[in-house]
Formats: sequence, C-alpha cells, structure tokens
Amino acid sequence: MSEARSFDAPPGDDFVYLAAFQQLVLERSHDLITVTDPLGTIVYVSPSWHTVLGWDTESLLGTVAIELVHPDDHTRARAAMRVARGGGEVEGTTVRFRSQAGNWVAIETTGSAIRDADGNVAYLLGTGREVSEREELRDRIRDIDALYRIADAIARMTGLPELFDEAVETLLDATDADRASVLLYDDAQTMRYIASRGLSEDYRTATEGHSPWEPDAVYPEPVLVPDAAASGFEPTLETAVLREGIGALAFIPLVHDGLLLGKFMLYRNAPHAWLDHEVRLCSTIANHLASATVRTRTRMALRDSREQLETIMSTVDEGIIVQSATGQIVYANDSAARVIGFESAAAFLAADRSEVLASFEMLDEDGSPLAADDLPGRRALRGETTERVIRYRHKATGEERWSVVRANAVKNATGEVALAVSVVRDVTESKVTERRVSFLTRTSEMLNATLDVEHTLGALATVAVPEFAGHVTVDLYDEGVLRCVGARHVDPAKTELMIELRRDYPPTVPEHPVQRAIATGEPQFVSDVQAQAESMAHDERHARAIHELGNTSGIVVPLAARGRTFGAITFGTVPPQPPFTASDLELAVEIGRRASAALDNALLFAEAQARARATEALEFVDDGVVLVDRGEIVRLLNPAAARTFGIKPAKAIGRRIDDVVPEWQTVRDRTAAALPPKSGTRRAELLPIDVKGSERWLSISAVPFPGGTVYAFRDMTEERAVEQLKSDFVSTVSHELRTPLAAIYGAALTLQRGDIRLEESQRSGLLDVISSEADRLARIVNDILWASRLDSGQMSIAIQSCNAASLATGVVDAVRAHAPATVTLSVEAPTALPPVAADLDKLRQVLTNLVDNAVKYSPDGGRVRVSVAQSGKRIRIHVEDEGLGVPSGEQERIFEKFYRLDPNLTRGVGGTGLGLYICRELVHRMHGRIWLVSDGRRGSTFTVELPAA
Repeated sequence: MSEARSFDAPPGDDFVYLAAFQQLVLERSHDLITVTDPLGTIVYVSPSWHTVLGWDTESLLGTVAIELVHPDDHTRARAAMRVARGGGEVEGTTVRFRSQAGNWVAIETTGSAIRDADGNVAYLLGTGREVSEREELRDRIRDIDALYRIADAIARMTGLPELFDEAVETLLDATDADRASVLLYDDAQTMRYIASRGLSEDYRTATEGHSPWEPDAVYPEPVLVPDAAASGFEPTLETAVLREGIGALAFIPLVHDGLLLGKFMLYRNAPHAWLDHEVRLCSTIANHLASATVRTRTRMALRDSREQLETIMSTVDEGIIVQSATGQIVYANDSAARVIGFESAAAFLAADRSEVLASFEMLDEDGSPLAADDLPGRRALRGETTERVIRYRHKATGEERWSVVRANAVKNATGEVALAVSVVRDVTESKVTERRVSFLTRTSEMLNATLDVEHTLGALATVAVPEFAGHVTVDLYDEGVLRCVGARHVDPAKTELMIELRRDYPPTVPEHPVQRAIATGEPQFVSDVQAQAESMAHDERHARAIHELGNTSGIVVPLAARGRTFGAITFGTVPPQPPFTASDLELAVEIGRRASAALDNALLFAEAQARARATEALEFVDDGVVLVDRGEIVRLLNPAAARTFGIKPAKAIGRRIDDVVPEWQTVRDRTAAALPPKSGTRRAELLPIDVKGSERWLSISAVPFPGGTVYAFRDMTEERAVEQLKSDFVSTVSHELRTPLAAIYGAALTLQRGDIRLEESQRSGLLDVISSEADRLARIVNDILWASRLDSGQMSIAIQSCNAASLATGVVDAVRAHAPATVTLSVEAPTALPPVAADLDKLRQVLTNLVDNAVKYSPDGGRVRVSVAQSGKRIRIHVEDEGLGVPSGEQERIFEKFYRLDPNLTRGVGGTGLGLYICRELVHRMHGRIWLVSDGRRGSTFTVELPAA
C-alpha cells in the first residue's frame, strides 16, 4: 500500500499546479525514468529505481548507465543510446539491469533526446518497466515451442534426416546458437553427420568421427566448451575448430536406455558460457531424438504424445487514469484508453463517462456484478487505497476483458482528496491463457485417461462448451462414412437440433468447411458462418436450420496422424460470445493435434494387441506349425500340427522329428528340393500323406532361421476337390455347349439342303430350334462371363432405388415366353411396397436365374410363384416351384461354384453349376442374403432378402 501524498498549489496558479501534478504522476509511476547526459552519465532517476531495483536514487547520480547493464546486452544498449543521441525514438528495447542486490532484472526501455534552446541534444531521457516475468515466460514459451516442434516433427517424420533437420532448426531458434549439427554412430561405430547448419564441408570432413565419449559409455554427460581456444583439443581437431571460426561448443549426447547413439552439437562464433537452461533443453530434446531414433530404426510405430502449452501473451503497458475530486477524468494515457476500447486518450476523454460505463457490464473476479461505487477509482476518491481484479464485458459485442486496477488517493494540504490515480494493467491475455492451459490440461487428461477415444471425444464436446466455444461437433469416420460421435450447443434445446442436422445433413457438401479441412488436411477458419450458410447447406431447409443455430464464426480442425484421417472437430461461436480470433485458431489446432495423437495411439495400441493376439492364436489356428532346432529336435508343435499327424504334443517335444513322424524324410526331401539357390524362403509343396489310412493333401512349406527350421502345414484336401470340380466343370461345359451346337448345326444343314423340299411349318420348326438353342448357348456363355467377372473383382455394383414388384413381373413375363405350357408362372406383390435398394441389372439377373431354374427343374410342370413382401426394413423375394426339390444333404453346397446335383436325382436336367453361385455372389454384393427351403422330395423355395431403399 502506498501512502497518499499532498501538495499545495496557490489558487489560480495553473502552471504551478500542473507542475506539481506532473511531478506527482512522475513519482507515482511504476516506470523507471532515467535522465543522462549525452555520454550516458546519470543525472536523474525516478523513485521507481528504488522500488523496482533497490537502488538508493542519490547513489546512482554520476554513474555511467552502461555500467548497470548486463555485459551481453551492452551492444543493444549502446545502439539504443546512439539512436537517441541522433534524435531518433527508441521503442521497446529490452536489456538486463543490475539490481542493488546483484541480480539481473529485465527492463523494457524507450528513449528520446531532450534538446536545449539551440536544438542541441542536452540530455537523454529513458523510461522503462520491469518485464522479467515476461522474458522468463518467453524463454519458457520458446523452450516449450521447441519441445512441441520436436514432438510434432517426430509425429509426422518420414525418416531421420527430415527429423534431425527440423531439430537443428529448432535448437538454433531456441538457444540463439550460431550453428548446430547432429551426428549418429554408423555400423562401424563412427560418428557421421546427419544434419547440420552453418558448417563447411571441410570442417565436417575433418571432425567426422570425433566424440568426447567412448562408444560404450553409459549415460555420458554433456561436455561444454565455453572457449574453443582454451579447450585443450588435440592439435588437428583444434586447428579445424579455430579455422572454422568457432568460439564455443556444446556436446550433447543422444542416449537411449544408457546406450550412446550419437551427439547434438551447438556452436557459438564467440566464447560463450553455456547456460543451464540451454543444456537442459538440449538434453531433453536429445532424449526425445534418441528415443525417436531407436523407434525408427526398429520400425516401431508407437510414438509418445507430449503435452504442450499454448503461447502466453506478453503483458501490455500499464494504463493511468486520473480523476478529480468530483469524479471527472482529467487525465488518461493512450494505454488506458486502449484497455477500455478507445483508439487514443483524446477519444476516451471526449466520450461521455456515463455512456462509457453503461456500455460495459462490470464484474468482480468471480463474475459477480460490481457496483460503480466499488470501483477502485471511486473508493480512492473516498480516501481508500484499493487493488482488485475487474472483469468487464462489452454489452454490444460480448467481448470480455480482465484488468488489475490499483487506485490511490492524492490529498491536498488540507488533507482532502484532490485526485484519484488509477493504474490499470490489462491481464486479459494471461487470464485467457490460464483458462486455456487449464482447458488443454483437462482435455489432455480426458484423452489420455482411456483408449476409448471415440467416447472421450464425444465428452470433449461437453467440456468445450461454453468454456471455449458456443457449440462443438465431433465427426469420425466409421467404415468410410462420417458419423457424428458428439455434439453440444450452449443452448440445450439446440443440441438436439445439431444432432438432428448432422444425421439428416451430414457434412458432405464439397464447400462445407469439414470437407475442405479433410481434403486439404488444413484447419478451416470461417469468420462469418451466416454468410456461407447457403454454400454449406444441402437445401433451403438445411440453410434455415444453420441460420437458426445462430453461429457467428467457426473453426474446423482435421483429425489426422501418420497419413490417416480420422475425422474433424468443429467449433463455433454464438452471441453474445465474440467471434473466434487467430489465437482461438491456435488453441483449436492444438486440441485437434492432441485428439489426433490420442486416436493414433488408440489405433496403434489396437494393432499391437492384434499382433499379440495373433501370436497367441498360433495355438488355435487350423494350420499346423512345427519348429525344429538345428539338431532336428522338436521345440514347438501346435495343436493343429498334432492333429495333422496324430501326435500328442507332450510326447513330441524334445524328440527327433523323424522319431515322431515316420514320413518326415519325405517331407524334408520335398521341401529341401523346393528351395531356390541362395534363397531363405521355400515355396510350399503339395504332398499326399497317409494319415491313419486316410489320404490327406497337405501344402507344406519350410522357413529356415539361425536356430533351426519352421514348417507350416495346410490341409488342401478340399482345394484338391475344388480342382476336381473345375475339371468336371470343363467337361460339363463342353457337353453343355456341344448339345446346343449340335442341334443348331443339324438344323442349319437341313435348311441348306436343296434336295429336300421342306414345308413352311418344317422350316419354321427348324428355325425355332436354332433360335432356342442359340438362346440356350448364350445363357451358358453369359453364366461363364458373370462368374469370371465376379472372380476377378471387375463386377461393379450401382445401388439405386428399384421397384421390386415391377422387376419381378418383367422377369416372369420374359421367362413365360419360352416356358413349357405345363408350367404356370405368377407374381404376387402388395400395392404399398417400398422400393428396394439394389443394382437393377444385377437383381434382374438373380431373379432370371432363379425363375429359369424353377422352370427347368419342374419337368412335370406345375406352378412357379414369385412373391414380393416387406420384412421390417428389408424386402424379401420368394421364388417357389413344385418341381423336383433339393435333397437335404445337398442343400448346404447348392450355392457353391461348379456344384451340380446328381443327374440321377434331376432326371438328366443338366447345367454348368454357376447359376446359383452367381445369385449368391450378386446378392451378397448388394448387402443382402439368399437361402433355400426344400423338404428334398417335392418343390423348392429360394428367398432373396435385400435392404429397403
């Protein structure tokens, strides 16, 4: 607390009063005010020199000012004095001054010249304010930024050279070093340059391989050389260092788990005492780089995410406001005016005071309303000395600011309060930074607390509103489709509207900021959401809903890491919140980075778990695995291998493989013969093996390794059966093609004969034979082509809304044209049937195959009925016949490729065995299913089920 000080001013003596007032303001100011002669000798210092630095002001008179400045800052201080002596203005030069206690205090100074009547420089005037905290924060911020840049580089690195290039640049920025380099041990345990800045090729060649530590050193310490000329290096190295113009060096080891990997080098052109915080920062970065080096070399994909702090804004100049005893503002500096929202002090003083107060909502530090009489200036007019934090919110824009206001009363000779002097320090940036750091900390804790990141990101939307944004939406990809996993609006009623909009109108419009963020990988800043509502909307209703949400500005941050895009986070402001600023964008990007890292870590963890489960699954896989050592002793035999050879694992382990499996010599000979020269990989050999009287075809491969050989077994008996089916298929197709070709050929020859006169009915009959058999031939070829396209993956599916009843009617009409007269075809479908989501052509092919089969396998005629019905959200199409039926033992294989029923069961009705296979594959590709119901004696019902559109 400072005491009130009075002064006497004769009534009407404005000049004396003003001089006394100026002297009072000068003495009350917290700025360090200094006057020197042109050579820099102090002739006056303000009382703040005692308050801030502890100096007795009288003892400083006659002292050369530069003697109080830190030696490292002499150059900057002398340059500033030269500018002032030359008549220029010195703005914002920061130097360190020695306090009376001997420590160094950072002071930001401004200066100008004071001229005499002849215009010559008589004195130099300097003002300054303590910025030690700011400078310390800047150092911390720079260190944090360096750590962040390194962590970010590790997260997105593609190789060590790129990572170390970034690291060198980062350390140069963070330490003010003149040059830097990174060296790593190669396979020959020689230090090699990986990245460098400012070093000549000759120097790198001369110093490559040098290290102050032995290669096997455990946890070596940094080696600091403040003066290269007095380093004691061996002559060749010392010559190279001095010729390069290096004055100081710092050797920082790159160590991981005690193992020395390489070194970080910092260089100064002049001798330099390396600071502890420089060494700590370099060591920290070196540890990260060492870990990253090990992970990269071992191709491990896990990366540790590191918490990062947002940049803290520098403190601003203090504002000064002076009120008269009546409460009228008689003085304010520009800083005070800017704090309140005016461009200049003149504009502030010209404004109506009541209007200024009415435009703000005054609050205390806790957010409670603050009465005007409780403002520090008002209380100072009552004789009280007060300091408090004030929050004031601009009613028109919603902008909220914080200030620490300290007010003192100034009394006259009679002890009455004549003036109230208020010193205003804007702490908005630091308060906002505190809240954001707290928000980031809580966000990081949430993201790091669980691997269920999708749930956590949904909860993040709740935490961010209203602390950071008016609304938040989190969209993540789910099987290639963006899905909203969390949304929150400051107005609870509008939260449901946001979720509804995301469901009905996903952000798929190309001009939508979410799409732009995902496409470019860059955050999107939308300064005026309402102006872009139409370009983001799907239709007019969507645009109206965006207007109803009332967003004013927005930020979309993509969620991506290591080339994978997970989705996006959308932040928005709503009145009375002020629109987002550039600093808000930085915070949003940081949240996105941390969320991306959490998602990536969750996926990496899942992948690692999957690999662990894969190893565990070796005990459960159906393929047999046998591992023998170099002496052919069985060391591993999994249950599948035991079943393959009819061996108990407990009896096999520890014995020679030949004693366990009598046929093993054949296996060994065949797998050894399959080894190409100078190859470590053996291709699989297909061998028939007698297993307890049953022939099993096994695909056996062997992979040697330094400790022995791993043999893998796969039972290919069924595959061999499929090959046999293919062979049978070729024979069947040949027969199926030969029959219609023979009929066509015979009919054509008959028509060509000139020695036989044919009646018109006979000619028509022969032409009908050619037509029908050609159609049959085309169907066989089409089945083969469809099967080929399905197998090769060239079959494209275009899902659309289809009328299932109309399609079924068309298919039945087409089949009816060539169906036997003994077969009756019909279609049954309700009138109010929703459309089906399917590929029209593919569904037509499925129904054609099923209806053709129903007719073909009804040799005695009968009814073929196609019915269409709705089942929940799906459409079912039944094709029912009264034909031969499908035996129960054959029903499980009826949809297999090339599979045909026994001709003895089908009265000789043949086929290629592809029709039902094609149906199954097409239905599956349209997200449906197909099945058969038959009692095996008479009639079958095939059912196709597809989603409703």
